[in-house]
Amino acid sequence: YEIYQCDWSSDVCSSDLSRCYDKRSMSKVDIKRLVEANSKRSTIYTPIIEAVVNSLQAIEVSPNRDKGEIEVIFYRDQASLPLVGSDTAGDTTPDITSIDVVDNGVGFNDDNTDSFDTLHSSQKIKDGGMGFGRTFYLQYFSTVSVESVFQLEDGSDTQVYRSFDFTKNDFVDNQLYAALDEHSTPYTKLSLRNVVKKHHGKLDKKIDT
Repeated sequence: YEIYQCDWSSDVCSSDLSRCYDKRSMSKVDIKRLVEANSKRSTIYTPIIEAVVNSLQAIEVSPNRDKGEIEVIFYRDQASLPLVGSDTAGDTTPDITSIDVVDNGVGFNDDNTDSFDTLHSSQKIKDGGMGFGRTFYLQYFSTVSVESVFQLEDGSDTQVYRSFDFTKNDFVDNQLYAALDEHSTPYTKLSLRNVVKKHHGKLDKKIDT
């Protein structure tokens, strides 16, 4: 499939895919200040819980909810691994520094992307959502990205690949959008990369925490 880079200087994508978003549709938000303001409401486990709950909700509204799966992948700090043959004492298990949360739910369709791009979105109020949980991602991780495959809700069989970064500049940044030539299983992968320095070592090293 072809990947198209959205051209935010115009109202539509630089390709002829009219479903790309106009970045100017969202009011300006100081995301960095927002992240800092929520710092006392959470622990380092909050973004992980938020991601898993979002996956559960995506599966719940999926046509394949009876076969829903969530995979949580942990990445350790390879630089802190002891050298082969070195004489080390104590716990040498490397810290967990990055996490992926992958589900086979409905995917990041246009409604879900609009909700992600809207502060205090009302989409999940009935489920108890407050509309700002995603800000915890950037509080604890340096890089946050989303990639997903989903079915268009226009009655066609068209599937679309979407990816974007969540940065302190924008909720939906560097978006890529492409129609797929071949059928694929819908999924979403949220990547939380590199625990920020002041939170290093706060994640328990044991996976069964």
